[in-house]
Amino acid sequence: MQINADIAMATDPDSDRVGIGIPNHEGNFELLNGNQTATLLLHYLIQKVKNQLIGNEFIVKTIVTTELIDRIAKGLGVKCYNTLTGFKHIAKVIKDLEKKEVFIAGCEESYGYMIGDFVRDKDAVSACALIAEMTAFSKEKDWSLLDYLINIYLEYGVFQESLV
Repeated sequence: MQINADIAMATDPDSDRVGIGIPNHEGNFELLNGNQTATLLLHYLIQKVKNQLIGNEFIVKTIVTTELIDRIAKGLGVKCYNTLTGFKHIAKVIKDLEKKEVFIAGCEESYGYMIGDFVRDKDAVSACALIAEMTAFSKEKDWSLLDYLINIYLEYGVFQESLV
């Protein structure tokens, strides 16, 4: 049976990481890596709140996560802090900046995403909800998530990735 889905999502057993598959232009599904998903999520989130920004908002990512996110944050007027790998370090940045700056989201390339600061750890449940919302937003614009990602690359550039 063939299903004409816009996205496939799966979490790990404890629901702290999420992977997504999206159809390419040939109709086959491709798994996005953690950097690609983080890029889409953070771009979407910042764009979503852009009219409400007052200049003290920030995102946090780990040092092993794509620098494309730094470029997007700068282009959209949001600070981006880089920290060591692990959500305990992201949570520490949030704690250190409480009442001074406003946290939007955090991520790392290993499929972990933190949306808002009510759960100070990676959380696939809130990430899945936002991914579904982002997919609906893209569909309203008559884009696939691949089209959305390509538009981000066209605006901010492409970064080569490799694991060591």
